[in-house]
Amino acid sequence: MKNVLICQPPMYQGTTWLPYVYGSLRTVAEQDEEVKQNYNWLSPLFRQVDTIKDFTDQYDPKDIDVLGISCYEWNHIINFKIAEYVKLHNPNCLIVAGGPQPPWRDDKVFDTYPYIDIIIKGDGEVPFSSILKNLVNNRSNDLVPGLIINNQGVAQRTAKEVPYKFDIGPSPYIHLSKQFEEFAAYPEPSFATLETNKGCPYKCTFCDWGSATNQKIRKVGKDRVYEEIEWFGKNGIEMIYITDANFGILPEDVNIAKALVETKEKYGFPRNVFYNLAKNNDDRIVDILKMFNDANMIDITIMINFQSTLDNVLDAMERFNAPFPKIKNMVRRLIDVNIAPGSALIQGAPLETVDSWKKSVTDVYELGIHEETRIFIWQQLPNAPATDPEYIEKYKLQAVDRVPVMNRFNKDLLPKIGRLGLSSYLVESSSYTRDDWAEMGVFSAFTLMCHNFGFTRYIAQYHKHSLGIPYFDFYNTLYDKFKTTEHYSKLKDHLYKFAAQDGSTFNIDYDDSLPWLLDPEEYLFLSVSEDQELFYHTMFSDVTDAELLDLISFQQQSMITVKSKNPKDVIFTMNQDWVAYFRYLKSSYYEIEDYKPAQTKRKYQCITSHYNNIFDNLSLKDYCVKILKRKAGRQDYTLISFEKFKDVTNDTN
Repeated sequence: MKNVLICQPPMYQGTTWLPYVYGSLRTVAEQDEEVKQNYNWLSPLFRQVDTIKDFTDQYDPKDIDVLGISCYEWNHIINFKIAEYVKLHNPNCLIVAGGPQPPWRDDKVFDTYPYIDIIIKGDGEVPFSSILKNLVNNRSNDLVPGLIINNQGVAQRTAKEVPYKFDIGPSPYIHLSKQFEEFAAYPEPSFATLETNKGCPYKCTFCDWGSATNQKIRKVGKDRVYEEIEWFGKNGIEMIYITDANFGILPEDVNIAKALVETKEKYGFPRNVFYNLAKNNDDRIVDILKMFNDANMIDITIMINFQSTLDNVLDAMERFNAPFPKIKNMVRRLIDVNIAPGSALIQGAPLETVDSWKKSVTDVYELGIHEETRIFIWQQLPNAPATDPEYIEKYKLQAVDRVPVMNRFNKDLLPKIGRLGLSSYLVESSSYTRDDWAEMGVFSAFTLMCHNFGFTRYIAQYHKHSLGIPYFDFYNTLYDKFKTTEHYSKLKDHLYKFAAQDGSTFNIDYDDSLPWLLDPEEYLFLSVSEDQELFYHTMFSDVTDAELLDLISFQQQSMITVKSKNPKDVIFTMNQDWVAYFRYLKSSYYEIEDYKPAQTKRKYQCITSHYNNIFDNLSLKDYCVKILKRKAGRQDYTLISFEKFKDVTNDTN
């Protein structure tokens, strides 16, 4: 019997991601009786390891005949170290690498990774099974499609991989149920992968969806999907990640969503679901999201993925978006079912400029999307089309290797960067310099602070819907004032350093008491919060209009900073009825123009329960955890929603 070990270390500590890669590889391989009889599968490595000693405390390299490493951004460094160590201490071990990280496009890949024997491009289940069978029979792997074989240091490529149908075996959760039940019983919360199809019909150049972009979608059998959902419920799986590239693209996806909701009603699990939404079927997507939202299974903002709003930039990405009218219709429908949509953009795309980036950031506000914008930095994934030498030359791309960009990078991870490894980020192209890239980053942080976190959101909406001033013009005017401040200079220097200096980080250290390096917009929000009066004076000292001054006062009162008292103890007074004004704007889907607020003597009080019992001795860390957080369109954090006020005029007279 030969021993097989599959390594798939997780991204995070404190949670258990069930080892789906191991389960899939083993389940498919064991459909072949010869393979099943000749291999013993060691318990997979799927919990956190930081050092080789962590590995050798669990495994003896001499006991491993076949090592499979599933390599992603968060684990490829430790996986490669494990592979190198195993090969050094057991030269006869066959080492097979898969996942999106091994750079299979590079003809000199084995100069860098001489200890890897085979790289599998794309889907791994069938090729890995074939490799095991060939090893038993002492046959070569030359006829197995989709491989890059280390032939004495030369990359030997076999025939192009053939995407297979998804009828290759039962569910790994069912086939290996007893073992997976033991994994799920671990004290940490368990998360699981639900794969209902493989492949993505799109071909965005920044993406490498398991090397399966620009492919026909291949569906999993219905029975298998519903068996797995039932298994998740019975075994108390906390969160399900649906790994489809475009969930909602197929009619059956509505039934899958319904099954997840019904399973939660039956067992109390899964509590949450995470997914990647399709972009071109409004009815289906809204139906799915409403089901998840009503079942309280959504823990993040519903993101509409734009990446950019400019046609020439999208063309460079080889991507297309739905027309604006169609997106507006979807936004209206989501508002109707009480779901607050957000938007996603990618900073630093080829053909982007500072001005075009400002337009993309503010275009999403014009579409009525105000709750959250998430901005991702263009990352050069090893096997994405954007790493093709011709593409790089066409757009004059320059990338840098840096500490990974994360939402709140844990400071404890900095000494472990040798395990995490570096990631490659695009910081220069034919259309922008590194200084331009840093300028885009500062504008991103500024608008996210102002609009996402809310310092000027109400004021911006008033300028749009009452004064006819587009968001682009409003935020450009404010940004010019912001550029005179010390906050601008510090942040610009920090982001330019990231683009130009090795060893620098994107995230920023705000305070020694915090365990994380913060996102630039969070850092900026906390910095501005130190003197909120100064910020509003800098932005609006030239305002003399009484109505606008009244709105600025309401906006300022509605902000919850680390220095705020519990807003439920505050009575809000105003000369114009801003609560009714913003409620009407939302009810009109943010499409009304020349609308004016009514004068009022009303008094309002915040009624949301979210702030209950969190302002007693609230530390900076507590504030960051409980208030300064990514929204899910469900609660109020740094900005009190106009929907969370009640009229207390009669109660306070």
